[in-house]
Amino acid sequence: MTTSPLRLRNRALLRSRFGRDVRSVIVWRGPSVFNSAPVELVLSHLTYTPSNTKIGDMVQGWVIAQNEHPQEVIEQARKSGDHPVCGNCEHYKSKACYVMTKSIGSVYNGSKVVLNMEDPQDVLFLGTILSGFFLRMGAYGDPMAVPAWLWLILASMVKGHTGYTHAWSHILSDRQKWAPTYAEYRGLLMASTDSEEETVAAADLGWRCFEVRPEFSTEGTDGSQVCPAFSIGLSCARCRKCDGLSRGARRPSIWIPSHGAKSHLFRASVEVSDLIRATMPWLS
Repeated sequence: MTTSPLRLRNRALLRSRFGRDVRSVIVWRGPSVFNSAPVELVLSHLTYTPSNTKIGDMVQGWVIAQNEHPQEVIEQARKSGDHPVCGNCEHYKSKACYVMTKSIGSVYNGSKVVLNMEDPQDVLFLGTILSGFFLRMGAYGDPMAVPAWLWLILASMVKGHTGYTHAWSHILSDRQKWAPTYAEYRGLLMASTDSEEETVAAADLGWRCFEVRPEFSTEGTDGSQVCPAFSIGLSCARCRKCDGLSRGARRPSIWIPSHGAKSHLFRASVEVSDLIRATMPWLS
C-alpha cells in the first residue's frame, strides 16, 4: 500500500522531534467525562495508511483507559455496568461492538508519544501533523468521554471529520452535568441509534442520527438517507456526512443495516428505554 506524502511528512517530523519512529500520538490525558476514571485520547494513522476500506483514509481517534488493557476494562465494565470510555452503549455488554479487540490492543500496545495541549508549541506541532487529513472521532470509545473543547480544537485542525455517540441520552438523567457542553457535542457528532424509537427521541433532542437497523432492513426512519458506504461503496473519508450539525441542522440523518464481522450479534431495540419513556412519554 502506497504511503501518502502527508504521512511521509509526518514520519520525518515525528522522527526529528522524538528521535524514533512513532505509530500514535497521545494528545490528552484526564478524567473520563462519564465516570472520572483516567482515560486518554490517542491519534493513530498519522504515519501509516488505514487498511479499513469502508472508513478510508482518515486519522483515527481512540479513547482508551490509561494503563489498563482495553479488554480488561471491557470485562470489568460488563460486571459493573460502568465503562469509562463507552458510557451507556449496550454493544460492549452484548459483545456486538464493531471494534475488534485486536485493533484496540494494537493501539494500546503500540509506540506512542505524548503532546501537551496546554503547551503552545505542542499545539502548533499537532496542527502541522494533522493538516491535510480527515479525522474519525471515536475509532474506539465514545467521543463524549473526552471534553468537548478538545474535539473542537482538533476539528479546527483537520479538513473534516466524522463522529458518533451513544451518550446522546445522558442529558435526560443529568441535565446539570451535560447541559453546558451538550450543544458542542451535538454540533460535532451523530447520535448513534439502534431503533426508530431511539432515532425519534434523539432527533427531538436536536441531533442528527446514524441509525443501525437489522441486517434485513430496506429502509430507515422517515426522512433519513441510506449510508453511501452501503448503497454505493463510498468511503467515510470521501462522504463525510456524519459530522453532526457542523454544516447545518437541516441535513438528513443517516441509516445503515447492521454490518461488519459482528453484525449477527446486533439486535435492534424494540422497546424504548425506561429513561427515554419516562422523559418523553409521547413515544410510548
